[in-house]
Amino acid sequence: MARFVLDTNIISQILRRNAPALARLRQAADHDDVVFMCPVVFYELWRGLSYRGAGRQLEELNALARTLQWVDYDRPMWLERGSGRSDGDSGGPTTTLTC
Repeated sequence: MARFVLDTNIISQILRRNAPALARLRQAADHDDVVFMCPVVFYELWRGLSYRGAGRQLEELNALARTLQWVDYDRPMWLERGSGRSDGDSGGPTTTLTC
């Protein structure tokens, strides 16, 4: 089981129904991978979609966000990940999902 953090670009592709992005997300689900979203990514997408009046995509973003794990990163977590350390993290590395 792997762990992935979805970045803004990947979620944008999912909301646009990009076939490779959707296939990769399905693959992660089929392997019981843990998929995360962080608040910065959610806000960035929510703000952009709200500004454009993209109601359908806003609904889909909210629905997708409810299915994902939520990570509220704080400064120590960013510094730890940036240094390459994973003290006490038995779940292995967290990577960005790519398609």
